[in-house]
Amino acid sequence: PLSNPTANCEALPEDIFRWSRGRAIVATGSPFKDVHFEGQDYRIGQGNNVFIFPGVGLAAIVSQIRELSPDIFTTAAFALAECVDEADLARGTVYPRISELRNISVHVATAVLKDIVRRDPSHPLIGQDLHQHILSHMWEPVYLPYRRV
Repeated sequence: PLSNPTANCEALPEDIFRWSRGRAIVATGSPFKDVHFEGQDYRIGQGNNVFIFPGVGLAAIVSQIRELSPDIFTTAAFALAECVDEADLARGTVYPRISELRNISVHVATAVLKDIVRRDPSHPLIGQDLHQHILSHMWEPVYLPYRRV
C-alpha cells in the first residue's frame, strides 16, 4: 500500500499480513502502527521519498551540481539500504525507523556528495571531509529559552 496519504492506501498492513499468512513484506507510503500477527510484531516501513529526497537535495545544493543523474538516486538507494540493520531484515522490515530520519539524511547526503565529487576530478570539495561538510550545512532546530510572563 504505497499511496499517500493514509486514507488513499491500497490496503491496510494488518489485512496484508492476514491475507498472506504473515509472508508479505509490507512498506507503505504513509506511517502506520506496528502490526501484531500470530504472536509476532511487525514494524511497518514507510517506503516513500522521505528517506531519499532530503539527502539527495542537500548533496545537490552543497555540491552545486546542475543536473541529477539516475546514478545519484542509485547511490542514494544503496546508502539507504545500509541504514537497515540485520535485525530489521530478519523481522521482514526493509526500511529503517522514521525516527532516524535525520541520521539517514546525513548518511544519504554524504554518500551522494562523495559520488558527485568522485565523478568530477576538478570539484572544489575534493580532499575535504564531506561528512562534516554535510553536517555544517544542515539546519539545526534550536529554540530560544522562554518563560511565562
